[in-house]
Amino acid sequence: MRPSQNTSGAFAISTAAAERLCYGSSDITLLADAPDTNGALSSIATTLGTGALGALAHYHRHSSETFYVIDGSIDVLVNTNIITVAQHSSLTVAPNTHHAFAATPGQHAELLIALTPAIERFSYFRLLLEVTRGTRSRHEILDSQDRYDTYFVQSGIWNQTLAARLRQ
Repeated sequence: MRPSQNTSGAFAISTAAAERLCYGSSDITLLADAPDTNGALSSIATTLGTGALGALAHYHRHSSETFYVIDGSIDVLVNTNIITVAQHSSLTVAPNTHHAFAATPGQHAELLIALTPAIERFSYFRLLLEVTRGTRSRHEILDSQDRYDTYFVQSGIWNQTLAARLRQ
């Protein structure tokens, strides 16, 4: 059990006590999931290395996703637009909106991400780490899209953006 407090309708956890998943130059700290908040929200803290990819293009049918940039900046795909979200700024993506994000080239990023309403997503991030490490199949992610309300899409604009980064 995680060292946390969930009393009188409130949940508290320190980042030091939270589970941390490392993906190369980036990491995700699992803060609060659906059972912790009675379904109100899921939240994670994410650190992206310089120019690192945060997520491929996807959407959520049932949840809004809010990104708050604590430090650095991120580039976010919002349907067919790329928006830069700077330090101390936030962006909320409504359900059914295609989105992806990455640290802005030459920048790192520290983010707080919240999804509302919540479904249990911590298992998704653990599965994603295993797929990244090659110990699980990427087909397992695709097969879990309904369970985690995360549906992957193709985005020519996002793919062009990522390709341009590689050429720099």
